[in-house]
Amino acid sequence: MAASQIFKLIYIILLFGLGISPSVAHAEKPNQDVYRSNIQDLKKNLQSQPNDPNLHFNLANNYWKLGHYEKSIEHYKETLKVQPLDAEAHTGIGFAYGEMGQTSQAIHHYHKALKINLDDPKAHYRLGYEFVNAGELKKAKIYFEGATNLDPYFALAFKELAYVTAKLKDTKNAIKFYKQSLKLDRNDEDTHRELIELYEKTGKTRDAINQYEEIVRINPKNFSARHTLASLYTKKGRERDAARHYRIAIKINPSDKKALTALAHLYIQSRKLESAKKIFKELIRIDSKNH
Repeated sequence: MAASQIFKLIYIILLFGLGISPSVAHAEKPNQDVYRSNIQDLKKNLQSQPNDPNLHFNLANNYWKLGHYEKSIEHYKETLKVQPLDAEAHTGIGFAYGEMGQTSQAIHHYHKALKINLDDPKAHYRLGYEFVNAGELKKAKIYFEGATNLDPYFALAFKELAYVTAKLKDTKNAIKFYKQSLKLDRNDEDTHRELIELYEKTGKTRDAINQYEEIVRINPKNFSARHTLASLYTKKGRERDAARHYRIAIKINPSDKKALTALAHLYIQSRKLESAKKIFKELIRIDSKNH
């Protein structure tokens, strides 16, 4: 491998390690000053090496991370003038066009990237993502499946595959794909919520409850999930579990009248009248304080 290619590979690895690969859908917020400094250094180097494809590629990556997508595209294209078979450059262009809302151009360059390197799971994923934007869900499904086949640990690809599968009315397989995504990334609260929606549509209350329990495990102060869990447990006749979540909701917000009232009624049903009496007194105190 040539020295210039080694340099580029190291740079890509460093960028990926910092969470700034153009192929990744949801990169972490970067340190803006670092990338501005990189741009200045790279531009100085280009003055003496104006046709160096790796300098252009790295400059494009830094512009991309700052959200300067037109500049990013300009330098990826300079890379392609010297290295026309650079799949990473096409992927970078595709991502930039996607961020600019130019879906057809993004799709065009992701296709070019895959013609060069068919085994890139992130290019498959990004192409699927753009087909979702274009409203072509069946095509999106094909590329999300390609991403998961190439990388069985790609949680985000399984999540998007589940999403389009659900939109295509295949609920059974959508649930399967969401569950696989959560095996790989158990702490993705949004995925839990999307899975809950399918469970609720299919009347699988117990499974929905389990997902809400996962949400409050991830975020114990999730006020809304506590209320929903308490309500679901009440409907299932599990008053003790319902009361537990209402009590936690009240700890989070001691003035939560809805939780206090519901908990008082649960205490009445279980004949804990003194506990219910204390709660009603607290409700009176809150009302008097607010008037």
